[in-house]
Amino acid sequence: MRIQLVSNLFPPHVIGGYEIGCLRFARAAKQAGHQVQVLTSLATGRLRKRSEAVDLDVQPIFAPVYNYESVLSDVPADLDPAAFGGIIPANCIALEHQITEFRPDAIWIQNPLGLGPVGILETAAASGVSTALQLGDHLDGTVADHQIGFNVLPRWIRAKAKVGGIAVSQKTLERNEIHGRFGRSIVVANGVSIQSGCEPVHSLSESKLNLIYFGQVERHKGLLQLVEAFALLHSKVSQEVALHIAGTGSEVFANELRQRIAESGVRDSVQLHGFCEPQALRELLDSMHIAVFPLSADEPFAFVVIEALQAGLSTVVSKEAGVAEFLPQDYPFFIQDRNEPAQIADVLEQLISDKTAAYEWCHLLQEAVLENCDLDRKCLPRCLRFLREGSRNFEASFFSPQVGYQTSLRNTRIEDGLSNWYAVRHLENVLEDHRHAQRQALTVVSKSSPGRKLERWIRKRIPKDMRQAMKERLRLAPSKLAG
Repeated sequence: MRIQLVSNLFPPHVIGGYEIGCLRFARAAKQAGHQVQVLTSLATGRLRKRSEAVDLDVQPIFAPVYNYESVLSDVPADLDPAAFGGIIPANCIALEHQITEFRPDAIWIQNPLGLGPVGILETAAASGVSTALQLGDHLDGTVADHQIGFNVLPRWIRAKAKVGGIAVSQKTLERNEIHGRFGRSIVVANGVSIQSGCEPVHSLSESKLNLIYFGQVERHKGLLQLVEAFALLHSKVSQEVALHIAGTGSEVFANELRQRIAESGVRDSVQLHGFCEPQALRELLDSMHIAVFPLSADEPFAFVVIEALQAGLSTVVSKEAGVAEFLPQDYPFFIQDRNEPAQIADVLEQLISDKTAAYEWCHLLQEAVLENCDLDRKCLPRCLRFLREGSRNFEASFFSPQVGYQTSLRNTRIEDGLSNWYAVRHLENVLEDHRHAQRQALTVVSKSSPGRKLERWIRKRIPKDMRQAMKERLRLAPSKLAG
């Protein structure tokens, strides 16, 4: 099968697990014998953090997504809301051209945010190629929040009805069907390659226990709560414990995190490793015992939980995170409320004190990982089957000899969609000019009203001190009458 992947960012352009997940899917599909092409944005600035995927056909055809660069660099930028909630015509045209050239059997949109998601989804849906949108983020909310002027949310809803949705958790699917439903949908966990199974479970009988959080280092990951919880744990357990944090984020939050560590009195027991290359991270995990992820209820999935279990670490994670759907629901070491550091500390203390239960449960969680999150044997086959079945829902392919693909797609779908978009934008400008003219006319009328003329006449003929005295007498008049 010829598969075209669309991702807003792709290595070397990386901010978190999403891009790494897309890379894993692309490599796994290629290894399974499929022809894969990745379409992404041009990599610029600080986001070039990884090596390029030279083993893949990667085409940086879309405009750079400067929003993420602005967030990381703390440099304000004038950003177009259409990038996250509308249409960027140049990206639509680039995608249409690449579909024509590559002639895929399936289009798998990993993340369209920053590319003009409405236009990207419309273009793929118009191609007649089986299309699926990966739901690893809350796309509906983002698109709705970035509507300005004439609302294009109805176009997003119509395009969704023509494509499939592959959600990383049931709760993520529900959050992405707030504004319209997909033509069809499926829930498939995020996957990692587990060629030789999971690592043996690490023993908690060491004299010193190493706890680790790894991943994106930002406020919404619950790291401030984790530091406070660790400070409580540090004072309660007899065993020596240390907390390791690996990953990067904005410099603003990094400073806040360092300050919170110092205020909590655990500076000597917390180590910040910063960004770790994959091999360095694997070596670091080998010396760890417990992984802690106080994720929010909005977290769609979180690859890191699966990677921690694969590495043999006893894992503490929020019950409300999407990844928890694929773990045993009676797991006793879930975090019930990540905003209560004392509750996190209690769960960690229970895990450390009941080493036998921790060992046995880690084995059970690893079995769940093998069943639900094995990329090559479980996740990818389910996704590809879903993509393949989608091709049967189309009455005719734009690639068939009876229908001239380039002419039909470009003239009847893409150009019509962009023409409509341009007409609406033009109408919006015309109406804005009309409203501006109305405001100016009202200003002129107000300046030439009889009341204004009388005021100007009085100002010319009555001295200022006399006018002020008259105003004062008028102001005091009601109180005198009332007395």
